[in-house]
Amino acid sequence: MRTEARRPTFRQLEAFHAVMTGGSMKAAAETLFISQAAVSKLIASLEEDLGLSLFESKRGGLRPSEAGQVMHQQTRQLFGAVWKLADLADKLRDREAGRLRIAAMSTLSVSGLPRLLAGVLQGREALQVEVDTFSSNEIIGLVRDRRYDIGLAMPPVDLDGVELIQAYRLRCKCISATPGDFGGAARVDPSMLAGREFVSLAEGSFTRLRIDELFTAQNIPRRMAVSARSPATVATFVLHGRGVSIVDPFTAADHGARGGGVHEFDPPIPSTVLWLKAVGAPLPAVFPDIRSAFDEAVRPLLLEGWVA
Repeated sequence: MRTEARRPTFRQLEAFHAVMTGGSMKAAAETLFISQAAVSKLIASLEEDLGLSLFESKRGGLRPSEAGQVMHQQTRQLFGAVWKLADLADKLRDREAGRLRIAAMSTLSVSGLPRLLAGVLQGREALQVEVDTFSSNEIIGLVRDRRYDIGLAMPPVDLDGVELIQAYRLRCKCISATPGDFGGAARVDPSMLAGREFVSLAEGSFTRLRIDELFTAQNIPRRMAVSARSPATVATFVLHGRGVSIVDPFTAADHGARGGGVHEFDPPIPSTVLWLKAVGAPLPAVFPDIRSAFDEAVRPLLLEGWVA
């Protein structure tokens, strides 16, 4: 009746692999920081457990048997995987590997966030990042259900089930079709928009509410040409001569890159951005680096401190 081999221990396999790669019991002992006798004992117990002779005594030392050569092919794969695992652990510890899923509003997911992440991801080929675009209310649900690790949204939103990591109050900017609008002025005020066609954000956003309140309080009329929910759509209308607008600084930066006019606006109108995660969920290891890069990017855009 055939006797089944006992499962080898990791230490036995480690000793066998060390002998095969080092070429002798002495070399294996030095690699493993144990005595030659301890190596010999591990090899003998491995052969006994497997029911195989792994080495043959030849003049000048040990040589692997045919079974030993086949076994070595497997231990090479085993220890290769172990070393890859150790390397992955180092990268995870150093924030160079892992997976990060970010749900962001279109204002940031289209260009601003990818530009920022490109710098953070440099040299971190093992780190997988997924960025998807949703409305702010959708982002809350996705983060709360832990389908995404981090959310980047704008109020008003219901924060039930999510935790605020950081809020930023940023200065909105005025955009126009060309840099030469307003006589090329770098800074404009509400009076300079009086009677002009205005491309508005759709009702329901804090930014739209604050813009309307400002012009109403100063009794300055605007011709509401068109409105859109997406700031990027608003900017496209402006670029094609449908009027002027006031938008968040990220949209304004993209507008300027496309050849449109970007002007500082006084008095300041805030645009609030929120980093969010699910209540009780750990922060991804790489997030502190992303947050640091984001902080540096928005520092010149801050309206009044870090927290809204």
